[in-house]
Amino acid sequence: PVLNFIGTAYPDNLRLDWDDLSGAFRYQIRMGNDWDTAQHVVTTATDVANVDPLYLNLLYGTYNFIIRAMNIDSALGSQAEAVLIIPQIPPPDLDLQVVISTVLLRWTVPVSAWRIDHFIIYKNGVEIGRLSGTFKLLQEQTGGDYTYEVAAVDIVGNVSTKSAAKVARLHDPSEYEFVDELQADYTGIY
Repeated sequence: PVLNFIGTAYPDNLRLDWDDLSGAFRYQIRMGNDWDTAQHVVTTATDVANVDPLYLNLLYGTYNFIIRAMNIDSALGSQAEAVLIIPQIPPPDLDLQVVISTVLLRWTVPVSAWRIDHFIIYKNGVEIGRLSGTFKLLQEQTGGDYTYEVAAVDIVGNVSTKSAAKVARLHDPSEYEFVDELQADYTGIY
């Protein structure tokens, strides 16, 4: 069997590597627990394989990879296994500041097996937006208490738990009167 077969999660790819086996012409890697029913991942002549985690749909969980060396006649050797664990993404740390009716939300990027792709922002338990940055400035139109939370989403689609809820207490009336809202297309004069 192949020796030292391991899988390592990097921000944008899964790296599978092992020790080169004397007499091996190619290596075949599958994902699953039983060779005959496992999903084919790659066949390669090298002692390393970089695989797109999106292709394998590596959501939270434990994944078993099996490798077998092949000789020049395509006869398969004994199998070796590597286990990859994709843990839950921890929640971002959310910070909130209020100036009259403006709410500034800032948060951290949590540690994750895969790169964080974007964040989901919630107000009073309802999603109000998605963005790739780590802050959002909100103008609330009426006074009152507003609760905000943020969740992180990685490139595969794993969603973290929501951050601890933060409450903004805004006074009424606000310092301006809301008249209209316009989505700018960055052309013309406003």
